Amino acid sequence: MGVRTNDAHARVYQQQISLQYRYNLVINSLSSSISDRWMDTDSKVEIAREADLLLERAETRYRRSHRAEAKPTTITYANVLKAWANAERPKDAERILEKMIKLSENPSDSVSHVKPNLICFNTVVDAWAKTKDKQGADNALRLMEKMEELSKLEDYRDIYPDTITYSSVISAFARSGREDAGCHAEELLERSINLYHEGKANLRPDSMTFCSVLDALAKQSQFDYKFPSRKSSIERAEEVFERMKQMHLSGNSSVRPNTVAYNILIGMYGTAKKVEDAKRLFQEMQSSHSLAKPDLITYNTYLYALANSNSKENMERAILLLNDMGNAAKGGMSITPDTSSYMSVMKALAKKSKQDPEAIHDMGNILRAIEKRYVSGESTTKPINVFYNCYLDALAKSGSNDAYDLALETIERMKKMSKEWDSKDLLPDTISYTILMNALANDRKDASDRAEDVLKMMDAEGVKPNRYTYNSFINCLARSRKVGSPERAEEILTKMWELSASEDIDIRPDVYTFASVINCWARNNTEYSAERAQRILDLMESRITEGNEQLRPTLYIYGAVLNAWAKSGSSDAPQRALALLQKTERRYSQGDENMRPNGAIYNSVINAIAKSTSPKKAEEADAVLQRMRHSFENGNHDAKPNSMTLSTVLNACAYTNGDEHDRKTAFNISRRIFKEIIKEHELNQIIFATFLKCCALIPPSAARSSLAVSIFNECRHKGMVDVKVILSLRRCLSRTDLLGLLRGTRLESGTISLQDIPQEWRFSVQKRLPQIRQ
Repeated sequence: MGVRTNDAHARVYQQQISLQYRYNLVINSLSSSISDRWMDTDSKVEIAREADLLLERAETRYRRSHRAEAKPTTITYANVLKAWANAERPKDAERILEKMIKLSENPSDSVSHVKPNLICFNTVVDAWAKTKDKQGADNALRLMEKMEELSKLEDYRDIYPDTITYSSVISAFARSGREDAGCHAEELLERSINLYHEGKANLRPDSMTFCSVLDALAKQSQFDYKFPSRKSSIERAEEVFERMKQMHLSGNSSVRPNTVAYNILIGMYGTAKKVEDAKRLFQEMQSSHSLAKPDLITYNTYLYALANSNSKENMERAILLLNDMGNAAKGGMSITPDTSSYMSVMKALAKKSKQDPEAIHDMGNILRAIEKRYVSGESTTKPINVFYNCYLDALAKSGSNDAYDLALETIERMKKMSKEWDSKDLLPDTISYTILMNALANDRKDASDRAEDVLKMMDAEGVKPNRYTYNSFINCLARSRKVGSPERAEEILTKMWELSASEDIDIRPDVYTFASVINCWARNNTEYSAERAQRILDLMESRITEGNEQLRPTLYIYGAVLNAWAKSGSSDAPQRALALLQKTERRYSQGDENMRPNGAIYNSVINAIAKSTSPKKAEEADAVLQRMRHSFENGNHDAKPNSMTLSTVLNACAYTNGDEHDRKTAFNISRRIFKEIIKEHELNQIIFATFLKCCALIPPSAARSSLAVSIFNECRHKGMVDVKVILSLRRCLSRTDLLGLLRGTRLESGTISLQDIPQEWRFSVQKRLPQIRQ
């Protein structure tokens, strides 16, 4: 009988272990599978949800049967919690944690004896630390403080936050991107050290905690300009780093200035362009007694500091260090350059290529060194198109007239080497060809034809253009100003829209695409250019109503269309321009700061009015000027009228062709404007010539002649007399008065050329001035 009883107990125990084990095994398996870093977020969430459902099933089964073998344990809950944490869902992880706390506090619950341990709390804290949620750091800190409160209870004494907890919370602030992240991290470090000294042995500071603080300070440093009275992040980081050293020297072996700490501080010095400090730390790591030896990240971080220092000497040091790393096998170095090493230097050289032609030469040398070392087997860093694209980009931005030809040669070389080495990673890609097209920036004459050749080349190679390729192509069309270019640009725009609807959304036209097509029409000054530019703007606005908010026209686009109307000479140009101005003003008044109408916008409207045939155009132009002043006086500092504004209003007055009342009004406006220019701006020959033309608006009289002579004498005194000034003067004076002024010069004979004007009359004539219609 006793044997049978023991056998029965054994079977019951096996059943109990078996069912609990099966639930825990499956849930743990699900939880562990989420740790695969290649798994997408949706899949992770789905698996975590499945684990959660299994837990609910186990809970329900136990509550219904009260069978011990179905009872979920702490391990069961902990695995579901871990699953949600791995799925990057800290809220759900904390929900499971709260359930565990509730169960532990309620012994009458049918699923009791479940109690979260320190690992459970740290898992949720870490989940909050790693989340992309903006409140992640605050939630991690909140949970840590809850741990401190709970640990005062007898049952929870073992969940007091430890070093791992503090490191996770500090790391959360480092990831948060907050302006005060470093300050919070420092406070937490100080708090943990004080608690350790008060007897909390599980809060023994370690290197990881210090490195998290340094990381937080490094990320906070980008906001230092906002807080000039606050101690700089780099100074704080230096203090933290020095404290690591002191703690290590005083016997705390868990705190050691390790390679990570050195790398963070060298990176901060590099960003702050404190190259000598970066050099000091780098050399300190290289010394024989250093406990932290430089790794590849150290070298790359120091290379960045050298290359981006704006010093030619430091750039040379960067290139020399890169070469030393490249020759590592020969020199006995254990660290060889990788893609990041080469790109750090090449990107920095590319930025300098426009000012320093030698930079492109240095980039070429680096490319050849990469090729040589790869072929000889000295390096495993493979030549790939990323290197060559950086070189191509430098060529395109160099401003050199032969940039396109050199870029094309590089593209052909990439193809050849790719074939020889059987390396698809070296083939020119979409970026390569887009940059090649960008290199046509300085080739206005053949830009459109060559850009067409690039598209054909891409098609032949099976390389798909993207949005940026087409945008660059349209820019080439705009630069060429060839007949038919705007129509071709519109054709590309339509093609992009159609392709994005059926194939690839990444090719969908953006604001820049529409702006480029509008610019293409604005530059090709045909009789219908303004109308077509306006039509494209209207199309953009219609797309917004369909939900394409990203196509909302920018101020630049409104300015381009306004400029097209101003140049068009169309009878309704002033009305169209005023309507566009009203739109920008309305959007700005509604709070859109990006639509703040600036001087160029108002000037284009005034210019459109000035070129019209309206007999009231002087008054209309003056009304826009007053509107501009009102905007400026109400806080729009971009709308301050400048000399071009006043000159354009003056021009509108000069070409008024209305009745006597209109002409008199125009003259009065011009006189006020001329006085304002004298008072607040610099005079030039165009302003003198235009105002003299305005004087001819009023009927001939002694007063008109006197005014014209006075203006001319002032112009002559300032040395600003040119041919246009003489021509305008002729319209204001009788032949007798004119000859009296010009007596003793070759201008008496009626010949008018700049050489005939006495040098003392024209010594201040400016050869290049912004032109307004005469």
